[in-house]
Amino acid sequence: MLNLVPGNSKYAPEITDAQVIEIVQRRLPQWRAACDHAEADSVILQHHAFGKTHEEILLMGLAIRYAGIVRKDVMIAA
Repeated sequence: MLNLVPGNSKYAPEITDAQVIEIVQRRLPQWRAACDHAEADSVILQHHAFGKTHEEILLMGLAIRYAGIVRKDVMIAA
């Protein structure tokens, strides 16, 4: 598993908003661009865009959390 949060070898007990933003900037730049689009009120997440590993599930959660930080609604498409 990649170390998503510097200083932690496993899951962070709490990931701050600043850490979420940094991780999304580094690992999910297209998601960030979609969420930062000024004219959009919501973003659509295709659930197959993420795999089944713990890391990818964590990234999906961080993507959804980032959308909340920037005040976007998230729709999950099957």
